[in-house]
Parts: sequence; structure tokens; C-alpha cells
Amino acid sequence: MFTAGLSLQEGENMDVLARLKRYVSIPSIFPDEKDFAFELAEELRKYDFNVDLDEYVKGRFNVLGKRGNPRILFLAHLDTVPVSMGMKEPFMLKVDGDRAYGLGAYDMKAGIAVIMDLAENTDYPFGVLFTSDEENISLGSYHALNYNLDFDFCLSPEIMDVPQGHKEGDIIVARRGRIVMEVNTTVESGHGALKGRSAIDECIRGIRKLEEMPVVRHRFFSNSWFIRRIYSESKALSYPETCSFDIDYHLVPGEDAESVVETVRSITNLDVKLKERETPYMMPYDFSDSSYVDVLSEVSKEVYGRYALKGGLTVADENRIALKMPVFSVGPFGKNTHNKNEWVSISSILRLRKFYEEVLNRLV
Repeated sequence: MFTAGLSLQEGENMDVLARLKRYVSIPSIFPDEKDFAFELAEELRKYDFNVDLDEYVKGRFNVLGKRGNPRILFLAHLDTVPVSMGMKEPFMLKVDGDRAYGLGAYDMKAGIAVIMDLAENTDYPFGVLFTSDEENISLGSYHALNYNLDFDFCLSPEIMDVPQGHKEGDIIVARRGRIVMEVNTTVESGHGALKGRSAIDECIRGIRKLEEMPVVRHRFFSNSWFIRRIYSESKALSYPETCSFDIDYHLVPGEDAESVVETVRSITNLDVKLKERETPYMMPYDFSDSSYVDVLSEVSKEVYGRYALKGGLTVADENRIALKMPVFSVGPFGKNTHNKNEWVSISSILRLRKFYEEVLNRLV
């Protein structure tokens, strides 16, 4: 239930909240984003957008909309993570003061509400791309690379996962990339009651050696890694013959998958390869030297009273679209993503709308 006592103008609040409430009420947990995709496509058509509702695989949809001759593309993902344990009424937006709670309210239906409000209440030419499966392996943005994305640059209201925490006025101009490596070892087995070698011991030695992994520093962040899986077993009283573990690794601009794999191989002296998956891994990017940064910084100072260029710590659909054009993220303020207490600041949503509209005003 909506509560009174909001600090901003009532009518302006209720317009944004009504839209966000409606969007949160439409479940879009991956891989079932269809209803939300259809809702947004229908709305965009009402707002004079040419819309392509693309069923890129059975039951999975992206929405691409264009109005006029657009230079700017707004990017957001349709899907949310599953409902967290203990989350009550996840599809009902609840407001407490300046905070709006609900599944996907921050990640990232508030941003979609801002984009769609601009679509309805302005006549600026711009493009929108709403993708599915971002919370999984970004299958939607992978297929979107086949679209005609003829835009100058992309803006996304993605969550602001920056070092030291997000402050309004932050502009994400770079993101780390991510790969998963599979490490395998095989040894000659022997009777478990006698002295012998275990593949598990070999993997443990390899993991300990990973502490020698070089720290690669970038202007905005550093590389990082963790062990996400380890597996071995013996079906008899014998030493395990095989053992494998997976390394989840975040790359910084300047690194590439092949060189990282080779580094891990040389450090551990084990068999290392990229773990297979359906879509290519996301690579890092840095657009801090783009000419559009100046405009975004000026608008940020006007709207937020400050600006700071930052790097995003994790991967997102922006990594994929960065293969086509410069990408920047400026999102609302919120907390507790992928958590039962996910919330977004209502006042920050309204400031984000002002920011986006002023960018359109200066560049369209």
C-alpha cells in the first residue's frame, strides 16, 4: 500500500509510482519475461515508436523500439532474479517514506519506468532496447547484436555497482569483464590404505598457488577471482584419480580471456580451459575518453550538483552492447539487489528522469 508523507510533489510522485507499481506487479523472473515484454511493446506503440518484438528463441523476447531518427539508445533488462527466501508479496510495490520495495524495483524496473515515462510524455526521438535473460547468461543481449543498432551511444539505468558505494552523480563509463575457467587434473590412483597420490591434493596445491595471481590494476578497479566449484570423488577405497574446480574471474580493460587462461595454467601447472557456455563471455570496456562524457558530466553537475566517473564491478548487458557503441550507466539510488529487502529511492527516480531528459534536450 502507498503511504503518505513523500517529500516531492504528489502528482509527480504518483505518476512515477503508478507506473513502477504496475511494472513490479508483472512477474518477469527469467526465463519467463514474456508478459512484461508484451506490455512494454504495446505501450511503446501507443507512444509512436516503431517496435520489433523479437522472439529470438521460443518464449524469450527482446523489445527494440525507435522513434524518429534517434541518436541515443536506452538499454534495460526485463528480467528479475527469482523471489528471495522470506520475501513477502514480491509483486506488490510497498512504499515507506522515500523507499519503494518490491522484486525488481531497483534492478531494474525503476529505470524502465523512467524510460517509459519519457516515451509517453516527451516527443524526443530515441531508441529503447529491453532485453531478457540478463540475470542468467545474457542470451537476449547476445541476440540483440544482430539488430540494426545504429545509435551514437547508449545509456542504461542499471544498478550502480561501483567501488566504495554509489552516490548520485556517479557515471559508469567502464565495466569489468568476466570469464569462468575449468581446471582439471588426473593422477594415477592407488589403494587408499597405502601411501599414494590424490587428485584432490593436486587441486588444493593448484588453488594455493593461485595466491600468486598478479593483481592487475585499472583506473577504476582491479581484477578479482574466487573458486566457485570443486569436485572429486572415489567410488572405492582408492585415491581419487580426477579432480576439477572452476575459477570465476573478473577481468579489467587490457586483459583478455586467452592471456588469463595461460597465466593460470603457468601458475598451477594444471590443465586449464574456458568453461563452455551457451553465450560468449563478457569482455571489459572503458569509454572514459568518449566525447559524450563531457555532456553527461555537465548534465550531472546541473541535476545532482556533482559528477564522478566510475567503473562497474560486475558484468551486465552493457558489456555486450559495448561491442556496438559507447555505453554509459546512470541509474537510480537503491540497495539490497537480489535480496528480500530490495528497494529504490523514489526521489532518485525523479532526479534520474530529469537527468535523462536534459541529456536528450542537449543531444537530440
